[in-house]
Amino acid sequence: MTTIASRCLAVIIAVTAITAAIRADEPKSGASEREIKRLIGQLGSERFNDREAATDQLSKFGKSALPSLREATRSPDSEVRRRAQQLVEEMQPPPVRSMDAPLQPVIPAAKSYL
Repeated sequence: MTTIASRCLAVIIAVTAITAAIRADEPKSGASEREIKRLIGQLGSERFNDREAATDQLSKFGKSALPSLREATRSPDSEVRRRAQQLVEEMQPPPVRSMDAPLQPVIPAAKSYL
């Protein structure tokens, strides 16, 4: 009977550890607007490591940072614009065109030569 109980306990501990590991990798959704704005400002830092750290943190915040990142794509700082646009595209990639849809010629005049 004790072997069954010890096996059950081992399974419970393993499941708990796996669940904790999965949750640690989930994006943070409760980011404060103030923290997001601070990180967006850091995207234009003169130090490369600061810019990289801010980019990494903002990507972990996920979609909760999207409105502020969209606003940052209009920043006067080109580095902030570039990094914000990159993050927006990672979080919301452009839609993929279906392969079933008929292909439209890029140049309508090319139709006359075909």
